[in-house]
Amino acid sequence: MNYLMPRWKRQSVDGGLFLIILIIFFIPSYSEMKLPPEESMNVVKQVLSNPLIYSNSIFYGLIKIVFIFITVMLFFRRTLFSKIFNYFCAVVLIITAVFQNAAFTHSYGFVFLIGNFVLMLMVACMWIFQGIGAKKNRLKEHIDKARYWMIPLALLAFWFPVDAAGINPDFSPLGLIVNESMVTFCMIVPVISVVAVLMCEYISIATIKFTGIVGTLFGIINAITWFAVNTDMRWMGVLHLPLLIISFYMVILTRKAARSIPI
Repeated sequence: MNYLMPRWKRQSVDGGLFLIILIIFFIPSYSEMKLPPEESMNVVKQVLSNPLIYSNSIFYGLIKIVFIFITVMLFFRRTLFSKIFNYFCAVVLIITAVFQNAAFTHSYGFVFLIGNFVLMLMVACMWIFQGIGAKKNRLKEHIDKARYWMIPLALLAFWFPVDAAGINPDFSPLGLIVNESMVTFCMIVPVISVVAVLMCEYISIATIKFTGIVGTLFGIINAITWFAVNTDMRWMGVLHLPLLIISFYMVILTRKAARSIPI
């Protein structure tokens, strides 16, 4: 992304990119048995409620512990662990892209959400790019201390305090280290975006912006799903607000940074 182009051209590029992302999002899912179009929303809910990646609690607990370790080490060896952080995020995003979008359902057998997979994989590739071609973190220059409101939201996403049914809050401290938040794309995005922008020595503005655009789309879809369609699961909607708010802010932040306007 060329941040030296005129404002109207940047807006055209951003609009075109969002349209492409939207088209990819609506790529039909693969199902072992024929899937009627009117059942698409229900099948997506089935897959994301019980994906293959949730089948091993030891695995996703280990990912959270490693993430905590890398984040803590950013305080002491920021240059080295900035790269480690970026590559770790890329690996986690690739694993999530594959296994969060796959599930064996009762009605349609094996189902794979192709549109979700492609977008998540694209985000993962951008984080690989960030590890390879990251530059000095310019975004921190455009964040005053009042903007640290992002941290509680990121912590909420990392904690992901919800019961097994996905209906009621569950603020058990064990959730901070043993639940599935860091193998759930909608929780990963706000967490890694905030850590990257506030703590990493080297980042890619293009990566943060692309992640923000995809996260904003997923956030809007989830807001509609949990607040308008499945109203009995509003708490799940609340838990997706960090995704929507932080992702949208990252898009604004990268645009402001491109124009060198402090925010």
